[in-house]
Amino acid sequence: MHDRFISALLLAGAASATAASASEQRLDPVVVTASRVAQTSDEAMAAVTVVDRQAIERLQPRSLVDLLRTQPSIDISRNGGPGGNTSVFLRGAQGDHTLVLVDGVRASSATTGQFNWNSLSPDQVERIEIVRGPRAALYGSDAIGGVIQIFTRRGQGLSADVEAGSYQTRSGRVSYGGGSERLHFDISAAASQSDGFSATNPDAFSYHPDNDGFEQQSVSTQLRGEFTDNLSASLRLWHSEGESEFDQGRIDDRNQTVDARLDWAVTDDWSQRLQLGQALDRSETASTSPSTIKTRRRSLDWQHDLGFGQHLLVAGLSHWRDSARNTDDRTGATVFDEDTHNSAAYMNLLLDWGRHDLEIGLRHDEHSEFGGHTTGALAWGLDLSPRLRLVSSYATAFKAPTLNELYHPGFGGFFAGNPDLDPEQSETGEISLRYRPTDEQRLAATVFYTEVEDLIEYDGPLRQASNIGLARLKGLELEYSAQLDAWWWQASATLQRAEDAQANERLPRRAEKKLALVLGRKIGRGEIQADLQLVGDRVDRNDDLAGYGLLNLSASYPLYRGLALTARIENAGDKDYTLAHGYNTPGRSYFLGLRYSPEQ
Repeated sequence: MHDRFISALLLAGAASATAASASEQRLDPVVVTASRVAQTSDEAMAAVTVVDRQAIERLQPRSLVDLLRTQPSIDISRNGGPGGNTSVFLRGAQGDHTLVLVDGVRASSATTGQFNWNSLSPDQVERIEIVRGPRAALYGSDAIGGVIQIFTRRGQGLSADVEAGSYQTRSGRVSYGGGSERLHFDISAAASQSDGFSATNPDAFSYHPDNDGFEQQSVSTQLRGEFTDNLSASLRLWHSEGESEFDQGRIDDRNQTVDARLDWAVTDDWSQRLQLGQALDRSETASTSPSTIKTRRRSLDWQHDLGFGQHLLVAGLSHWRDSARNTDDRTGATVFDEDTHNSAAYMNLLLDWGRHDLEIGLRHDEHSEFGGHTTGALAWGLDLSPRLRLVSSYATAFKAPTLNELYHPGFGGFFAGNPDLDPEQSETGEISLRYRPTDEQRLAATVFYTEVEDLIEYDGPLRQASNIGLARLKGLELEYSAQLDAWWWQASATLQRAEDAQANERLPRRAEKKLALVLGRKIGRGEIQADLQLVGDRVDRNDDLAGYGLLNLSASYPLYRGLALTARIENAGDKDYTLAHGYNTPGRSYFLGLRYSPEQ
């Protein structure tokens, strides 16, 4: 099995390039996030879902969360419409317990610990790999619930699309990719704008019935060069600027990731990768309490892949530094200006003994504030038959406190940070069974159990950050996907319980039951698709949020030489539903667009 890892790594830009091209029309796409090397999703020891470019175009999403909401064990919370504060809960864990990578760069905010899900247009995404379950032994902090890695888009020739629809929504994108066999470049620009709707309703703490609009502009570019058959390099940049309105004012956001990577196949059995990355985010709030927050995350990762027979050892060193400055724009005073840093060594051993596979991961992190922390993972895979596979695993993980949790002085002392915080720690066990009735069908069932200790909560008379929480997360994931002739479908059901173990209460905004179905068919030269979501009840602010069902419809039809007409109806049943207490969600919405691609 691991011979394919080495072969893939010997190619220029092996990881992302192989993953992007191998996924189309396959139910076992090549992934790189689960183990840091190329392998199929069936071979991976973790539960993995891939959303490729074809799936993105069929769904016609308005935002990244539209791509994620139909995936197993993912819950979405958003305060209002486009541009509203958004959280993604993976397997019931906290929103900052999921590591988010953009082209391999840690992209979440160093202050909030969460990624700005509104900042990256789906039009600029090539694929998304979702790894459910802890990956701290490979990536360090944040990967308690799992890892979501976003690969920016790669193109060939000129492509473009425009769209307009409900709530005065307008969007457009243009991209171009070209070059020679040894040197290739891509550039893509996107812009969108919406007048929106009132984000809040009378149940909100503060309510003003006006439309809250959103606009965003972004650009991404890549330059890849293959110097020899064994040596390649790449440089990538993604930059986004957005403006979102809320009842008390406006927030202007800037987000950016940049990375430089060198891939070198030293011998047939030894390859290495050196990657330098930086993620920036800047948030300016214009309100009665104006502020500016700037954060920077710089990282360095040096990975070695050593093959011996059918086995593979992945080992490396990594370092990152977080810095943030929070300024009160009304007075010009600095609220805080702090930084932390972390250095680590890691290894992941992949052993292949015919029907048996073993994965052993170990990582040690040294953090500037809380010292050393060691995480590990052990997974065993057994091929019960050529089409039936059993995988079991145990792993530990941790979450380093954010700069806000460590240093924010609070508001008059309330909700202040605490420099004596320890990292949040977790243990997870899971068992999965994967079955392929035919090459065109895939079924999987996964049971997981996680305990998170030293959970950071705001407690005491002044609600100061403290390590007092204990959470239990347990659940069952069922998946079925197929592609038969002109039909394709993907179905998943999630049963989970995410609870505060000390208070014996459910964690907010997580559903205990969820069902998602995507069904599509080719009709002549066109395609039509429906995606249905059934989400159970949730709790929020001591209130019950009722369950809901959403039906979205999308279609495309080729017109002439790469030009296609696209159409989408969201919330076709015009259901009234709530994702966060006091905040509105969109009603039935219509969108119509044109897409040009030389690959159509």
